[in-house]
Amino acid sequence: HVCAQLARAQRARGFVWVSSVGANKNSKNFYLKVKGELESSIMSMPQLQHAAAVRPSLLLGPRNEYRRAEQWAIRLAKLISVCFVGPLAKYKPVHASAVATQMIRLQHP
Repeated sequence: HVCAQLARAQRARGFVWVSSVGANKNSKNFYLKVKGELESSIMSMPQLQHAAAVRPSLLLGPRNEYRRAEQWAIRLAKLISVCFVGPLAKYKPVHASAVATQMIRLQHP
């Protein structure tokens, strides 16, 4: 939220940020609720004409730190992601570079 305010203060017309698949301000899950509230707050900023959130699932790619549970989740997701079709496709793991590329495209509509 602070970054969006700074962008607005610098007269940026757009702002793109990473949210989360399932973000919803009415969610009972704390994490998804906070992400949804943040989205609503940023989207309601009047000076940001091109505000957009990307909602990736599990992010793939190199990391600075090792998290055992996350590594297991990545392995499992890669194995079963072929089953993620139709409405489940949004839960497929995605490479961080693909998310970054999409964020750049969204910044230049």
